[in-house]
Amino acid sequence: MKKVYDIDLKKLVVLLLPTFIRTEKLIAFIWCLILGIRTVHFKLLALWYDTDKEMDVTPQVFSLRKLLNDYFDSDGRSIRIEDATRNERSYLFTEGEQRPLFLGERAIYTADELRSGKAFVVIVPEALNNTAETARLKAMINKYKLAGTKYIIRYE
Repeated sequence: MKKVYDIDLKKLVVLLLPTFIRTEKLIAFIWCLILGIRTVHFKLLALWYDTDKEMDVTPQVFSLRKLLNDYFDSDGRSIRIEDATRNERSYLFTEGEQRPLFLGERAIYTADELRSGKAFVVIVPEALNNTAETARLKAMINKYKLAGTKYIIRYE
């Protein structure tokens, strides 16, 4: 934790009192008076810690995988992220090119269909396959993934 935010309020209260009036009763009384400051200081530390953890996460695969495993599967660490399979392009040739027009078992996709493919697959253990966990998982992935990338969640 940063030293800037690490303040010992009890020690500060004692040090700010003049030495000739430092008594146990007065220190306890002032300690009760600064209860609001202690509460705000604790909330500041909690906010700083949470924000610091959020700032460490990037849309990179290793960072997102670490975050999901820390939050959802800290024991098994079995959540994985893999690239989704892209649709292979099939080319049709004109008569002028004098190339064969054999497509085999491939389907023909439009340019929009090729662009709409999923970018990555999040592989999650079957134990997390419930409505609440799926909603939390999607919210966390949506928060940290790159804008415009699509994904699917697969349970194994």
